[in-house]
Amino acid sequence: MILTRYNVPDLTPDEMESLSSLRRLVEDLWDEDEDKAGSNQARMHMDDGTLLRFAQSRPTIEAAAEMYRESMTWREEVNIDEIHDRHYPISNRSRAAQVAGQTFYGTILTPPNHPPIMFDRMGALDMSGIAKEKGMDDAICECYTAYLEETFRQARAFPGGRGRALVVVDLKGLSMSHISNIGLIKRIAAIGPPRYPETTGCVAIIRGPWVLSAIWKVISPILPANTRAKIKIMGKNFLAELADGMMPADQIPTFLGGTCWVGENDPSNVASTILEKSSKVIPGSYARAQAEDAVAAAPTEHVSFSSSAPPPAPGSEDYVIEPTDIADVDMAEVPEGKIHFRGHRNSIAVAKELAQSPAPQFTAPPAPPATNDGSAK
Repeated sequence: MILTRYNVPDLTPDEMESLSSLRRLVEDLWDEDEDKAGSNQARMHMDDGTLLRFAQSRPTIEAAAEMYRESMTWREEVNIDEIHDRHYPISNRSRAAQVAGQTFYGTILTPPNHPPIMFDRMGALDMSGIAKEKGMDDAICECYTAYLEETFRQARAFPGGRGRALVVVDLKGLSMSHISNIGLIKRIAAIGPPRYPETTGCVAIIRGPWVLSAIWKVISPILPANTRAKIKIMGKNFLAELADGMMPADQIPTFLGGTCWVGENDPSNVASTILEKSSKVIPGSYARAQAEDAVAAAPTEHVSFSSSAPPPAPGSEDYVIEPTDIADVDMAEVPEGKIHFRGHRNSIAVAKELAQSPAPQFTAPPAPPATNDGSAK
């Protein structure tokens, strides 16, 4: 059984031989009568394009087959489809996932006739703020996993089966705080290589400060050799380098000095254009978001809410931000009160609203009245 949707039309003789050998080593996973670990995912990923990625990512076909089996098993164990669907489209995200996504800064662009372009704003991560929010590191790793899965799906569906994403890693803001909390960065960096082989074609690192070399020494050993070979560290002229054949010049985002407003095709992504000036985790916002998610999931007939939020102060009327002004907003100057992005719903607005109001309180339903014999009805 072969999936024609993702077949590669221009295979070389060496590639055809590699695919044939790899298929023989993993074909047992595709047998509909078999129920082996990873089989369900393998049946959805038996196409030429996907198998070729695995075959090209390891020095031997045997190693590629082992990687394929482990990847398909991992996909089933973590339920990757459910993780993806919790985050994409972004409007599906829960309150807690929105707050975690706010701090991740991952964006995917899909220009016409061009493989996906990923923008990782690693330098903007508020590492110390994340460390203070219990469970937020796990949520960010899930956001990143969904982000990789979405990129993989777009690259896999690219015409010709050879789609490879361009990854632009913006390190502006990188500091000693990142080194102090290097554990989270290592967790993030270790998610992709063993599960999403040959999904990226080039990794362009821009605006790297002096600590870049120290972090690179920690990260590089855990990356495969072929991944390290794709990394290109750019200097001050990175805009010209990016526009010189790497990506369409009109797709360079405004936060890098380009003209593309990242959020115009996905309104829920507009956070990435204002976080240049407001990149700190709002204390308590993640816990409050989790509380709201828990309340939303509880049966409504058994839950009541109480709130002791003070009335808004005079002059704290709703603050409306037009989409055309989004890139110029300094969140520190926004007055108290609810924030509205006209026509949009934004994770920053969610986080600030959560921080300005107390978490909803759960009230247990009243006990049923007792009968004459003392038992409850």
